[in-house]
Amino acid sequence: MINAARKWLRSPEFEDEDKTRIASLLNIILLFGMGINIIDAATVLLLNSRPATTLSINITTFVMLGSFLYFARQGHVALTSLAACITFWVGIAVGMWNMGGVLNPIFGGYIVVILIAGLLLGGRAATIFAIVSAIAGLLSYNLDPSVDQYLPNPTAVATMLGMEFFIGAFLLYLADRSIKQAFERARRDETALKEINHNLGREITERQQIENALRESEERYRQLLEMSPIAIQVIDPATQMMYANPAGLKLIGATSMDDLKSVSLMDLMTPEFSKTIGLTVERVIKDKSNASAEYAMQRLDRSVIDVELGLIPITYQGEAALLSVVADITERKRAHEERIRAERLRVELEKEGRLLSLKGNFIGLVSHEFRTPLSIIQSSKDLLERYHSRLTEEQRVEYLHKIEMQVKTMVGMLDDIITLNKANSGMLEFQPEPIPLSSFCNSVFEDFKKSVNGLREWNFVIANTCSQLYQIDTKLWRRVLWNLMSNAVKFSPENTVINVEINCNDEQATFKISDKGMGIPADEIEKIYEPFYRCKNVQGTRGMGLGLTIAKTAVELHGGTITCHSQEKTGTTFEVQLPRVLSGKSINSGGIDKVR
Repeated sequence: MINAARKWLRSPEFEDEDKTRIASLLNIILLFGMGINIIDAATVLLLNSRPATTLSINITTFVMLGSFLYFARQGHVALTSLAACITFWVGIAVGMWNMGGVLNPIFGGYIVVILIAGLLLGGRAATIFAIVSAIAGLLSYNLDPSVDQYLPNPTAVATMLGMEFFIGAFLLYLADRSIKQAFERARRDETALKEINHNLGREITERQQIENALRESEERYRQLLEMSPIAIQVIDPATQMMYANPAGLKLIGATSMDDLKSVSLMDLMTPEFSKTIGLTVERVIKDKSNASAEYAMQRLDRSVIDVELGLIPITYQGEAALLSVVADITERKRAHEERIRAERLRVELEKEGRLLSLKGNFIGLVSHEFRTPLSIIQSSKDLLERYHSRLTEEQRVEYLHKIEMQVKTMVGMLDDIITLNKANSGMLEFQPEPIPLSSFCNSVFEDFKKSVNGLREWNFVIANTCSQLYQIDTKLWRRVLWNLMSNAVKFSPENTVINVEINCNDEQATFKISDKGMGIPADEIEKIYEPFYRCKNVQGTRGMGLGLTIAKTAVELHGGTITCHSQEKTGTTFEVQLPRVLSGKSINSGGIDKVR
């Protein structure tokens, strides 16, 4: 019920803004008139004054106003406004004529009708109603109010005048606001129109500027294409030539576009590239992406050149096309090949030089390192021969032991040389097998400790987790540990402690061999794995410079890594990572190409 009432009281809305405004005013006026009729009918019933006649008028008026309201909501706003104004005017005219003419206060109701006409129908309608109202007043001026027994008393006159003034003031307020809104809309519309005109003029100017700039840009672009030393061509999706700048014509060996009427880009490619360029063109058109590659192009004179060709999708004369940018790289490729040959020659010469240097170092080191043990063997042998009868059994055993130790030293050096040679020739044997790491390392450490006869103090620690099986070549891994511990003894002073620490987890074992020796110069750490390389601060110490080379080779064969942390005059720590399981791939390093 409430929603229906709200719907009935709500003003109608139309697409036309002015029509909606007039309909809203008409809605207010009609609802107000219907309300006045209801109040008047209630007053008549309470006063019991002429109820039959007045109620019939009230009902008739209420029905008419309701009809006007209905037609206004249907969109007949102008016609309904006119009908309402005429109805109001006729009602006032009849009441005025029957109740004393112009002297009756009802005559003031014409003001309301004139205002309503001005609001709903405009100034002309208000003027017409004003003239007709004046004429009606003049015609009713001579009526004798005394003959009318229904002339209202002063209280009724005052009440009616007050009501009319109230209605008039309210409608004046509505009219004033409506007029102000109309002027405001007019000003806004005018401002908006000026702004639109201004923007339109600016857009026209900008468009003209853009068109001029575009023409200038096209002209500059055309001149750039014509003067460019880079070969530029436009081809259609079938690779047929559509345009070529002078450099493009010269590259192909043509003098004008007439020479290219029946020539396609595919025709210009050598047989091995003809199909490739076709597939590239299809991909560029399909993906709308750029492409660049090197091709061999056959010019019109049948000579072949190397080119770098780039393809860019464009629109040419309103159709899909490709921009081809071609550079002759024949000389560049020839120079590049020459540089490659020169680089290869340089590498070969450097390699030859290194081999010669290694050969010289090898001869010098071998002659030097073998001289000492051979001298000891010779002197021990001479002493045994000359003084055999004079020597005690213990002395003879001591000399024999010296000979044995020097022989072992020489055998070890020969083993290092043989191992390095096998590694460089790719014939180093690598035969890993599952071994309990802890027992293997303990055995190696005990053997090495006996060989050095207590020359150093040792701190050997191996974690309990190292009892797991590891894939190792026992011969090679023994050489790794032996060489690292031998270097720690060789390059550290007596009465110092050498630490050997081994830790394990599920994936790898970590070996750390640390000493408090002379250390390695920082600028030489990267070179210590090179064959026969010896640091400048160890020249007085025996050795061939192969121990770390062989250790690194063996570690990498196992898929591990070896790193050195050293500070001169402080000490050195070698850290080795050994994976528990091999990856199954041979690791090429230090000249190793294959593993047998």
